[in-house]
Amino acid sequence: YVTNKNLETHVLKKGEDLVGYYEQEYHPASNEVELINLGVLKEFRGLKLGSTLVNHAIASASRKNPGRMWVHTCSLDHRHALKNYQSKGFEIFKKEENFWKDTNTLKGQKAMPRPVMITPTDRS
Repeated sequence: YVTNKNLETHVLKKGEDLVGYYEQEYHPASNEVELINLGVLKEFRGLKLGSTLVNHAIASASRKNPGRMWVHTCSLDHRHALKNYQSKGFEIFKKEENFWKDTNTLKGQKAMPRPVMITPTDRS
């Protein structure tokens, strides 16, 4: 994972304190950039820093001149995540219903909220 030359991790700091981060991976075979993870530490939420990180991720990705940039998000993410991505030009591409095994009980499968794969609007 850490030896992947197409993977980038960017951090946002205030002085020496970590504020947030994002990871993105360039997929040369498809000429796409995937925004893998993005997060802001709890004590820094509500300051529009998620917006700052998404803007930085888009600018960083655009230097690779990809055909598209995409991200998965779901209702387990911050409640403003989808709105944040959409305000930057991302569109809903596909909705999926996923399941995972409930590891806390032996009750079997538990439905996961609908993740959404989104891709930026074509601006040409």
